[in-house]
Amino acid sequence: MSTIRISERTSVDEVIGWDMSRCQAARISKRSSFEAGAQGLALASLAGLSSDGEDFLLDCDFEEPRTPEELNATLFSSAFGFAISRRAKRIHFMGKPAAPDFKPALADLYKSKGGVLGLGAARSLVCVDPIFPLPPELAEAGMEQTDEGFPAPSVFGAMLQRTVQAMGFRRLLGSAGESSVVSFIYEALRNSLEHGIPSDFARRSRSTRALVVEKVVLQGSDVASRRLSPELKEYLARISEGNKDLGLGAACFTVADQGNGIQFTLPAKLEESAEQRLARAFQPGESRKPSGVVKRGLGLPAVVSAAHHLQALVRITSGNLDLTQDFSTGEHKYPTLEFSSVRALPSTFLAGTCVSIFVPEFSRDLDQGSLFGR
Repeated sequence: MSTIRISERTSVDEVIGWDMSRCQAARISKRSSFEAGAQGLALASLAGLSSDGEDFLLDCDFEEPRTPEELNATLFSSAFGFAISRRAKRIHFMGKPAAPDFKPALADLYKSKGGVLGLGAARSLVCVDPIFPLPPELAEAGMEQTDEGFPAPSVFGAMLQRTVQAMGFRRLLGSAGESSVVSFIYEALRNSLEHGIPSDFARRSRSTRALVVEKVVLQGSDVASRRLSPELKEYLARISEGNKDLGLGAACFTVADQGNGIQFTLPAKLEESAEQRLARAFQPGESRKPSGVVKRGLGLPAVVSAAHHLQALVRITSGNLDLTQDFSTGEHKYPTLEFSSVRALPSTFLAGTCVSIFVPEFSRDLDQGSLFGR
């Protein structure tokens, strides 16, 4: 029996070490949480669970939450916590089975919050397939929609402003940066709806997709001691140095799903590797949708363009392939990904798709050249 443990500030590397194909139990505590970017990857990793879940146990070492306020104080009020509860055949609290009304209470919390879960430094917009392929927050605000029923970018912009203001960001979305962040979220979420829902019926019926917004507080000594990837540590350290005494932070925007992976959304070409097909998915003009402005978004290339414009650090995980690229160094004149940097993750790790961008909070605008030392 394989068991995963979600500790305090669970890191990306810890999630990559999970073998969900052999996992039969997960253990969480009141202090369970994730480093920025890791929660989305953890949600995507649930794609590796067997389709029927067998007898998967979610073991909680705290008393069962009985009220919405108590639920809000646990991992259940997060994208990953909600997703894993849907996959669990059994949920135990302090060794005792959850009450029959626990999952209905969790569903009520989701609906009462319009699908927006979380407090403090992490908020999640959760899509619960097949019942809520768009969360109520978006569906109800989507009076202004495309002819396909997908909310227009302006709906995402209004939602995003409310979210980051509630998280305490003061200058994250200046006029120059908002459109690029909205573009990233719009295209990534639309791609997850169109290509990120599992093809297997059993998995599709309990698929969870999400936008996760996380706040990263920049304190040099704290960043140095945290379990972050070398690329992210370097990126945050450079932001912190550029900020000096401004007291600004950074945000991580992640869109994650439990589908089959980006490289499997396009028909394979002769003698094309998985890495090459992943690269092709981000090239302009590659799409399985009908041509025409109204019937298609700009797709994954727009995700890369947004990251480039924002001087963001982007991380893409798809299946068992991974790529990290820093657009803040000034070395990338054009919004293209260096797919020579694609690495294969351990064969025991398998995920859907997880795309994260780390964005600095600019004190003025995107032309603030002093933010990054070059």
